[in-house]
Amino acid sequence: MDSLTQITLGAAVGELTLGKKIGNRAMMWGAVAGTIPDLDVLAGFFMKNVFLVMDELQSLMFHRGPMHSLLFAFLFSIVMASYTHWLYSSGTYKKKGFKWLSFGFGVFFVGFAYFLVGQILFELFGLKTMLIGLAVTITIAAYFFWRLWKYYVIKPSYEFEVSWKQWYLLFVLAIGTHPVLDCFTVYGTQILWPFNPDRIAWSNISVVDPLYTFPFLVCVLVASFLHRHSKARFNWNLAGVVISSLYMCFSFYNQARATTILKSTLAAKEISYNRILVTPSIANNILWRSTVETDSLYYLGMYSFFDKEKVFQLASVPGNHQLVADKSTDHTLEQLKFFSNDYYSIMEREDGHLQLNDMRYGTFKGDGSNPSDYIFHFVLEEREDGSFALGKTEAGPKEGEGENMVKDLWNRMKGKVE
Repeated sequence: MDSLTQITLGAAVGELTLGKKIGNRAMMWGAVAGTIPDLDVLAGFFMKNVFLVMDELQSLMFHRGPMHSLLFAFLFSIVMASYTHWLYSSGTYKKKGFKWLSFGFGVFFVGFAYFLVGQILFELFGLKTMLIGLAVTITIAAYFFWRLWKYYVIKPSYEFEVSWKQWYLLFVLAIGTHPVLDCFTVYGTQILWPFNPDRIAWSNISVVDPLYTFPFLVCVLVASFLHRHSKARFNWNLAGVVISSLYMCFSFYNQARATTILKSTLAAKEISYNRILVTPSIANNILWRSTVETDSLYYLGMYSFFDKEKVFQLASVPGNHQLVADKSTDHTLEQLKFFSNDYYSIMEREDGHLQLNDMRYGTFKGDGSNPSDYIFHFVLEEREDGSFALGKTEAGPKEGEGENMVKDLWNRMKGKVE
């Protein structure tokens, strides 16, 4: 899910683990730990653009890969636990160097959070919305960062004793819950890597869902202002965990409802299928998308719980797998098929290249006949030897179309069917 949600979850887990012992430091380090798996985005960016040891395809596959596994959580927590155990022992935190080290550490993670927030807003809604969103985010985050810096670095700290095992428990839980949460989205994650390379995806919640995140965030923020030994602090933090967990359970119920309606729609239209995928549209759990796979076609559809008729509005899209039938062993094609969990269609572009569309995400609008209709698509450029290279990767609406997309999504969510 989005970085703000992962930070909130990490902070809540840190509080549950060590909040009574070290107060807001537990939230702070839990938030840091909750961000760490998403550093694979930054790592992939540098390995591709600076160190030149990755290409576009490898960078794409690296995200939500090894760094989003439970094995990574168990191993990297050893490093983090050793670091924090040293940092807060023998008066280290009182040294001048610690203050600047802490400041630099905080700036790095806050900056990384802005990078992710900006990237998500730009891809979804365009430049204008991104700048407004970042301005609001920076203002809020700057206040809390200053609060952390003032009270936990500049001012003297109280003495506390936390064992290495206790630090390790905090980090393994805060890092480990990150990929677990990502499993609930359609993107999925290689949580069992390297023992099982498949992406686990339950597809019951959107990668961004304000109704999941904001009640959770409010509870954690309220708890952060209360004394570490206060029962109210524990209750507020626990309330955030419980409310978010109940909402997650409710999303499974909604998915089951939508799946039942999809199956009845398919039965009424006498459509036989191989697989179906039902997942919420962006930022809500009311408007659901469907991807229905048949032998030669995909049926894409949408249904809102506010629709007057309990029927998915379906449109057919040819799979066109025969266009790449002679490239079954092509490495680039195989990787993209794996990435899309084999929910893919192929189409010919006007520039002569083939385009692979990830059908799990469906289309922005239209019937799928236009290459730019698809939310997630990849251009396949053929090399001289006949193999494919990954060309331009596109996701999100075109610049300037974000606001219209939000309006269309809102209207469709309210049950307005064109």
